[in-house]
Amino acid sequence: MKRIFNLLTASVLVFLFSGCSTESFNLEGLTKLGKQEVQKPILEDNILLMPNDASSIILSLSTKILKTGKENPNVSFRVNGNIPLLKDSRLFSFKNALLVKYEKGHSLEADVYFIDSIGRTCGYKMNVEYMNNAGKIDIVSYTVVEQYSPVENAVCFVFPAKEYKNLTNNMQPRSFYELYRYAASKAVTPEDALMYADKEEWAVMVFFMDRISTFANMELGISNKKDETERGFRKKSRYFLYDGWKVGVIMGKFHLMQQGSDNPLYAKAFYIPGSESGDFFLFRKEKLVGLYKLR
Repeated sequence: MKRIFNLLTASVLVFLFSGCSTESFNLEGLTKLGKQEVQKPILEDNILLMPNDASSIILSLSTKILKTGKENPNVSFRVNGNIPLLKDSRLFSFKNALLVKYEKGHSLEADVYFIDSIGRTCGYKMNVEYMNNAGKIDIVSYTVVEQYSPVENAVCFVFPAKEYKNLTNNMQPRSFYELYRYAASKAVTPEDALMYADKEEWAVMVFFMDRISTFANMELGISNKKDETERGFRKKSRYFLYDGWKVGVIMGKFHLMQQGSDNPLYAKAFYIPGSESGDFFLFRKEKLVGLYKLR
């Protein structure tokens, strides 16, 4: 089975944000996505430790998003609110939730995240007003909107360019999941790459595993410098958007993982925030989320 191509650190670059727990409620958070700083007061980040009514509401609305049909008999809805469509919802499962605001027996705000079998994630913000009568929860009103965070996880595959051309000559994959599986099946490992002694044309394909807004973007480059501000060669790049999940491919002719080479080569993936960051466009800072050693 083909393996994910070696990253600079032999693993996907993942940056984790954590929040602090507190017993106070109705705290206002500050989020500066454009500067890649997240400072958000959190009441609880473990659904098992949340108040029973809060966890029941969060899981009931999660069921609606995922369309599992598994309803909690102790939770009823007075209204049918709008739930954003999650395409391929059958592939996703509950990941975690952050309880941001909570007024017992009255209202809550929570950020909820889902993940699929290949590690793709998405988030939603829930605002709910409800009544709790002896353990029977009656949801009076609710809103659910898509939640976007800075990209934390990017996965890279490298494979012969002819495999990419075969793909596009036939038909572009219909989904992110389908394209991911195709790239994984064609990818070479660092050990495989050593068998290619000559300069070959390669396709470098990067997947943003976190859903981004339509205003955010991805940019790929190939460079002999590790510097995160150096974009490098970018001309032969192409991008696809699958319901908020971005994929980019860039092609070039070079020696791959050449032994004893004193001329390093890197593929880079940049995340460029959009208006959802809340920052004026001149102050939106791009972020290097993937640095992959090709040679």
